[in-house]
Amino acid sequence: MVNRRLLLWAGALLLAAGFGALGRWQLHRGAEKQAMLDAAAAILRDKRALPLSEAQGRDRHGYDWVSAHGRLLAAPVLLLDNQRRGDAVGVHVLAVLRPREGRPQLVDFGWLQVPGDRVMPQPQLPAGEI
Repeated sequence: MVNRRLLLWAGALLLAAGFGALGRWQLHRGAEKQAMLDAAAAILRDKRALPLSEAQGRDRHGYDWVSAHGRLLAAPVLLLDNQRRGDAVGVHVLAVLRPREGRPQLVDFGWLQVPGDRVMPQPQLPAGEI
């Protein structure tokens, strides 16, 4: 009886320690996400666009503001689901750009709200050379 009670307490302590570790991980994850958003905002404020081929040739991780000319591939258009804006839920619209120079690039066309019935939006992307 004593051994069983001791095992239950040890299991409860291990479970509490595991949940504490998960909470700490979640806090660090939130800090990393905020740092990523801050880095992206700094690039957007700078607004000095690099040619896409130059940005692709750089050996660095992070964000760049780039300019390119090319055509969007008709498929696939990717919808990144479960993206929140305050209380609203939506999707980020992503498509592949085949530039005149350089490698194909995934382009974010922004956020669209998803209605309560969860019918996915059908984004209209630009046709022809962009």
